Amino acid sequence: MVPPIFSPKPDTTLTLDSSVVINLDASGQGRAVLSAFKNPIVVVDVVETEIGRGNRQRRQDKAALDALVAAGTIAITSLDEDAIQIFESLVIGPALTTLDDGEAATIAYAVHTGSVAVIDERKATTLVRSRFPQLVTMSTVDMFASDSVRSHLGYDLLKEAVFMALVHGRMQVPKIYLNWVIELIGQERAIQCLSLPSCLRLTAPSDQNPIQHLNDSGL
Repeated sequence: MVPPIFSPKPDTTLTLDSSVVINLDASGQGRAVLSAFKNPIVVVDVVETEIGRGNRQRRQDKAALDALVAAGTIAITSLDEDAIQIFESLVIGPALTTLDDGEAATIAYAVHTGSVAVIDERKATTLVRSRFPQLVTMSTVDMFASDSVRSHLGYDLLKEAVFMALVHGRMQVPKIYLNWVIELIGQERAIQCLSLPSCLRLTAPSDQNPIQHLNDSGL
């Protein structure tokens, strides 16, 4: 059973962080997932640059992003002066209270424009709750679990897409979705998903509720 999730209004912009773009590319169904939403979808140019840096895999992710932009699925945007001030407040300071540039840019743009920030990292979502409690956030798993995406992909494609995002994108899964994800992909395949809690991948019996096992493990 899928937990209740937030469904953005069709006219609300979704602002994607780097990890979301990477997860969707890894899933092999990025364009289909995004097309299932009727919302405008943007990526801040800071995130575009971040995705383009680094190793061969990141360059492949950049090519995938470029293709989505060329297809009109995603638009590249930038921070104005007011949003830059928010951005700077998120990247300057002690490491415990600051974020990387992509996350900070995504949040700053979403705060300034009233859009939805689609972010995955726990540190970023925790910081949002404390500093910007009115900001609405989603995760990559929220997108996969949405009614529109489940209907658009169908069970088999969704199962494979989520598994691929976990294996190749190291997608983070919010605790509320652990039951759903493990039931979807199966306990045997969950062993291959290193971004899932190790106690669930390696030691949870197939007949035990994954969330209960996680709680029993003290995590």
